[in-house]
Amino acid sequence: MGNISFSTNWARHIYISGKTAYIASYDGLYIADVSHPSSPALLAKYGSDSIGDVLVQDKVAYLSTEKSGLQILDVSNPSSPTLLGKLDLELNIGSLFLQNSKLFATNNSRGLFIIDVSNPSSPSLEGSYLTAGTVIRISVKDNKGYISTGEGGMVIIDTSDISKPTFLGALETKGYCNDIFASNGKAYIADGKNGLLIADVSDPTSPSLIGSIKTENALYVSEWENTAFVANAGGILDIIDVTDPISPTLSAQVYSGSSPIGIYSYNGRVYVANSKEGIIIIDATTPSSPSIVGAYYAGKESGFSANKTTLYYSTIYGSFSIADAENPSLIDIIGKTGIGESGYDLSVSGNLAYFDADEMGGKIDYGVAVFDIENPSEPKLIAKIPTGGTLFADGKTLYVSQGWSGLEIWSTPKQSGIWKISKRKVFYKDRLSLEGTGFGKGKGKVFIISKGNKIKCRVKEWTENKITVAIPWGARIGKADILIISSDKTSKKKTKIYFKGKNPVINKLSSKNISVGNEIIIKGKNFGPEESETEKLIAKGFSAVLTSWKNNEVRFKVEQITSNNPELWIETRYGKSRQVKLNISMISSMYE
Repeated sequence: MGNISFSTNWARHIYISGKTAYIASYDGLYIADVSHPSSPALLAKYGSDSIGDVLVQDKVAYLSTEKSGLQILDVSNPSSPTLLGKLDLELNIGSLFLQNSKLFATNNSRGLFIIDVSNPSSPSLEGSYLTAGTVIRISVKDNKGYISTGEGGMVIIDTSDISKPTFLGALETKGYCNDIFASNGKAYIADGKNGLLIADVSDPTSPSLIGSIKTENALYVSEWENTAFVANAGGILDIIDVTDPISPTLSAQVYSGSSPIGIYSYNGRVYVANSKEGIIIIDATTPSSPSIVGAYYAGKESGFSANKTTLYYSTIYGSFSIADAENPSLIDIIGKTGIGESGYDLSVSGNLAYFDADEMGGKIDYGVAVFDIENPSEPKLIAKIPTGGTLFADGKTLYVSQGWSGLEIWSTPKQSGIWKISKRKVFYKDRLSLEGTGFGKGKGKVFIISKGNKIKCRVKEWTENKITVAIPWGARIGKADILIISSDKTSKKKTKIYFKGKNPVINKLSSKNISVGNEIIIKGKNFGPEESETEKLIAKGFSAVLTSWKNNEVRFKVEQITSNNPELWIETRYGKSRQVKLNISMISSMYE
């Protein structure tokens, strides 16, 4: 037979189409005529980029390149290949497979990309599936997942359809991408010894690096009101001013523990969890002068999550605890449960806590334990998920980063209960939405129960998964329960709210000049739905006859004037309005 010498570089892949050979090499694509195998002839060379794979169908060649993504060539004339289209994935792609106008391209460390090539001049990314790669952790915001992949940098995926997460964009970093915090169109990246990177992700399909600052060895990052907090492997917390994301500046440094496993910031306070020193609380209200204001050691923390001043943490010994850190110098343990012999990561969203643990005392053999923490003093084990890894919970979805095994996405187990509530503090006429499962198809009943007082809510919407009600008048101020009773009365579910008291407010009167017989209209709010023993008009120096009462309007007629200094106000069970002084426009013959 024969041979052809075309380069000092290696041939990586070859594809034969008819009597033409397409050879992928480290320095481009070579096309050869092999009609005479004993004397193959070079027809053309295309490009100089390293080609990982090539395939040809219907006189169109598809190339995977290391620098330029996917390239599509017209090879109807093999001696003169021309570019039809390209798709820059900002990632190296390797082997290719074509089926029904769908091109499947692999990446050695990230997984599989699915590309629509029905129009070769305009290929488009249709989806991806992350099957491999060092997926360290993921954070999710606004249906976008930000995946830290170590040496592979940051990958962004669309999670709006969790059954089919799709690739949006990627950003390669020079360090080791450990953690990502996304906020207001920016991604703050803890990139190992490369420090803190700031990327513009307002267009997630094309993220770009806009700023950076060196730190010792960035492991975890959080951000609060233009201040970034970076927990380093050496035990130093860097506090960085990112008001100008192009030129971030160091505000201060403070010791935060030698073995960080997580970070959370809220309202100027920073919580750094450590596997050795426990949770260290730092006051960074003034970023240039931070101070340690509290610490708590539970015993070799393995997982950490927080919501405002409530801390959730797990230990390597299989315990899961909830603590109130409102007073950082005196952390109060609210609830605790022992759930296994060993524990790993932890993530909390809403009323659900997910804990990766082993040997769950006979209750769960392996995997992620799901707890209902609506009542934090009594966490309840409600389900298990057969998986494990670094966890991130977002509403009803659990994202599990599994290192080289890639990323798993799980739906919350369909346990009957209330998973989400639109607001916790409510008042009369507020719309309250409750989401969950097991509400029943038929319209049931919803009540507010507080201090022995039970009032029925008006149901605006009822489905198996969502209920919307209007808050009634008359509930007592303070903590209360929302009770849902299904139409067949077989299911009852509760969640906690707080009923706010609001004083009535008088905005204006139709006239401040009164005379016997004239009608006055009071405009305002929070008067209540009707007059009662507790909701009433107070008339001082005159008497009045009510003609109408609404929540935002009260009408009355002046019956008798008894003083030359009349005034009025409105009282309800929740308070009283301002007092309004009136004028007498005509002295009544009934004046005494």
